[in-house]
Amino acid sequence: MTRRDAFPALMAAGVGALAAVCASPTSNGEPPAEPSAKAPRIEKRDLANPNWGYPKPKDPRRIPPTILMVVHIFGVKSTAAMPVGIGPDSGTHREYQSVARPAWTRNSAHDYIARNGEVIEVLDPATQTAWNNGKLDRPDRNIPTIDAIASQSGYNANEYCHREVECTGYPGSHPLTDEQLETVAWFVALDSLATKLEINRGTVTTHADFDSVNRPSCAFPPAERERKLGKIIDRAKAIRAEMLKPEK
Repeated sequence: MTRRDAFPALMAAGVGALAAVCASPTSNGEPPAEPSAKAPRIEKRDLANPNWGYPKPKDPRRIPPTILMVVHIFGVKSTAAMPVGIGPDSGTHREYQSVARPAWTRNSAHDYIARNGEVIEVLDPATQTAWNNGKLDRPDRNIPTIDAIASQSGYNANEYCHREVECTGYPGSHPLTDEQLETVAWFVALDSLATKLEINRGTVTTHADFDSVNRPSCAFPPAERERKLGKIIDRAKAIRAEMLKPEK
């Protein structure tokens, strides 16, 4: 049985079950050689508010996505400098608290990724649409998927995005870490199997692609954006290939 054959049952069992398969050792008991599809640590938490869904809050997804990933940087210097991880003293936990409180925060992502690559998951991308991209403002219409979104008015731009993630960090002083890029790539690979979307620059995007006016450096400075996204894309393709290898 290949990992692709096991995928539907694993998705039903939850991310943890899929992670166990993707991180399984080789036949001699040693960890798999690179590229490894080892899953990040993911902790599921709840939102104490209805800040997701369209056209009304908490409405389930109503259209299939055309974009696999939108990468964001949280952009608060104080939390970026706090201890890493997802424990109670971490910056990522503080960021989660800021959006999870029982209030109308007008913002949510599917996942909050710590600087060591660990994840707080708050929304299920298969059924729940996040509120993380805001309005389109001079989007990059050279990207076909973004151009298609900008050419219609029937749906909110967030509805076309399968997964939107916030990475703890701050432009300049605390850019995204290699561990965060690895986690993003793992999600892209995982979600490409679930959605059947290809992994390319049209399906792996960042906030600046939607809003180049107010978020020009989210999640990467303009000079670094294509190189960083290219790294995520290449790594995600390698992880996806590892996920599809037959079990030994």
